[in-house]
Amino acid sequence: MTGMGYPYAHADTLLDEIEAGRSVECAWYQGTGITANGFAEPRRAGALLKRTGFSVVADLFMSPAAEELADVFLPVCTCLERRGIRNWWYQLAAFDRVIEPLGESRSDMEIVLRAGKLMAPEHFPWSDVTGWFDHVLEPSGYSWSELEAVGWLMPGTEYRKGFSTPRKDRAPAGDNGQGRPPSRSMVFTPSLGSGSPGLPPETHHRGQDPGVFPRRAQERG
Repeated sequence: MTGMGYPYAHADTLLDEIEAGRSVECAWYQGTGITANGFAEPRRAGALLKRTGFSVVADLFMSPAAEELADVFLPVCTCLERRGIRNWWYQLAAFDRVIEPLGESRSDMEIVLRAGKLMAPEHFPWSDVTGWFDHVLEPSGYSWSELEAVGWLMPGTEYRKGFSTPRKDRAPAGDNGQGRPPSRSMVFTPSLGSGSPGLPPETHHRGQDPGVFPRRAQERG
C-alpha cells in the first residue's frame, strides 16, 4: 500500500501478520509513543512488536516503547528545531527552524533521508532536506526558500454563477410575495480545486417554511 507517495503498511494489518506467524526481520518505528499512541490495543501491540528482529526507533524521547523495542534509538528534534513544509486545511506553507537541533537530535526528514541514501540511494538523490522539499514543491512553482520567504500560499478560488429556475406560481410584480420565491436568484459557488464544477447552487427565500429548504436550483448553461 502507498499513501501520499510514501510506502507504508497499515498498523493493524502488521499486527495480524505477526500474530499469524509471519517473521519480521527488521522494523523501523518513527513516531511518538509507538504502542500507546499508534494502536487501539497497546498491550497486544507491545507483545507482538517484541517478536520483530533488529529494530530502530526514532522518537522525541526515550519512551517506554523505545526502551522495550529499540536496538538503535535515534533522537528526533522538535518542530522548533527543524525546517519543514505544511499543506494543512488549504494553504501551502514553509517554515524554518527557530533554534539549532539540540544534542545529536535530527529532524524526521533528515533521519529518513540519511537512512534512505544508505539503503536505497537511487530513490533519495537529494543532498539535503531542502533539496527534497524543492522536489515535493515542484508542482507549486516555488522552491522551499522562495516559499519560506513569502510564508504561505493560498490557491486561487474560481467562482461560477448559478441561477434558480423560474417558477410558475411566482408572485406578480408588486406583490409582497407571501413567502413565494422570486423568479430568479443568483448565487456564487466556489470551485474547490482544478476541474471541480463547484457546489450546487441553492436558493433561499424569506418567509418560507425552513423545513422545505434548501431547495436546489439548476445552473443555466
